[in-house]
Amino acid sequence: MSVSKRIRYEVLRRDQYTCRFCGASAPLVLLEIDHVVPRSEGGSDAPENLQVLCEDCNAGKSATMPERWLVAETKRAARDRRRECPEDDYSEMYAYMAAYAALEELPAERVLMCVMHVMADVYPYRPSGDEMVIAAAKLAAEGYAAPRVVSA
Repeated sequence: MSVSKRIRYEVLRRDQYTCRFCGASAPLVLLEIDHVVPRSEGGSDAPENLQVLCEDCNAGKSATMPERWLVAETKRAARDRRRECPEDDYSEMYAYMAAYAALEELPAERVLMCVMHVMADVYPYRPSGDEMVIAAAKLAAEGYAAPRVVSA
């Protein structure tokens, strides 16, 4: 039994059309829906057991059992996505656009420090591009990586 088109759409949207392993996103790569716990090992077709992988990562993974953190992260993402109730389908886009505009006004060094801090905080999870932009903008707004004032 294959995964329904509706569930495929929900998983792609939940994972923001981005490979959970390498971070590549559509339309630059072909994305596939993968079972976290393979069907051959008793995995289901429920969204909590599905993730988006690019063609290369999925081919490399084959039917191997995942690490525990990946199973937990996929279940958490599916659960959180069900709770979300955006006002419209554009709310995520508006948040991204506002964050991007805020980062454009900052010096490159400060943006880089915020991005590095986000990556260190979320390892081993690889955030998608828009997640990274929004998280870095929040850090910058909170004053993280603000230039140090050296008094004489």
